[in-house]
Amino acid sequence: MEDYKDTDDDLWNAYLPRISAFSGDAKTGTPYDLWRYEVQCLIKTGHTHETITMAIKTFSCVQMLARKPPTHATTKSTTTTVENRQIQQLTALVKQLSQDVKALKEDRNCDQPSTNIQWSRRDTSWTPYHPDETTIYRPVEQHRRHKQNDFTCWRCRQPGHYAID
Repeated sequence: MEDYKDTDDDLWNAYLPRISAFSGDAKTGTPYDLWRYEVQCLIKTGHTHETITMAIKTFSCVQMLARKPPTHATTKSTTTTVENRQIQQLTALVKQLSQDVKALKEDRNCDQPSTNIQWSRRDTSWTPYHPDETTIYRPVEQHRRHKQNDFTCWRCRQPGHYAID
């Protein structure tokens, strides 16, 4: 410790030196002689007193936390029976409402045909739009209703007429 000098040169050093933690436990911990030797080596290499102190504190805390059992497994439930009852009532209410919504959707779907109808807005009223294969070629006439098997010629646009080459 005689040749220890406190300088500001080590402030620019961005890392903390790694030191094994001394816990005093002879079985699993680092022996005191080895720990003291590591600290003396850091002093000889020119590290400041603050840097060595921070390294000792940091790595000893990290190793102690690594050995410590998790605290969340031993904590008891903080919810009371009143809160549990309220949670159960709310979940039952959510289940009941979701069943009611499903029943309403099924009733509504039974009244309507099961085709893929998209609704488009024209002027002030809503009109159904049935997509077919001609909408790509005739975007102006996309809102006109056609029969399901009504074919139009791609050249002359006559209904029911096939252009065969």
